[in-house]
Amino acid sequence: MRALGASSKLVASAEDLANLNKIDHVFSQSKHLFAPLVAKYGSKQAAYKALQDAVVRELSRRGITSGMFKDLEIVLHGQRILVMGWIDPAGVVRIGTAFTPCGTP
Repeated sequence: MRALGASSKLVASAEDLANLNKIDHVFSQSKHLFAPLVAKYGSKQAAYKALQDAVVRELSRRGITSGMFKDLEIVLHGQRILVMGWIDPAGVVRIGTAFTPCGTP
């Protein structure tokens, strides 16, 4: 992974946000335990956008600007979430999957 440079800026994937299959992959599986987040944000798409923004903030905070990431821990509205994905060469953050670890709210 490359360290964050002065000219490097991560962005969330607009393509992923528009892809309902991607959003359903993350938020429609009951085993991922995201029903409370969808209820708080009002829709799967709004919850996914919040997830994207939180991932971008955490990666930026850690200075990660390229490569794959696994088990990136973020917290949304008190819910602990592990996220896996990658950052493409243009600095676009792509979420592969995300889930709430068993035994945590």
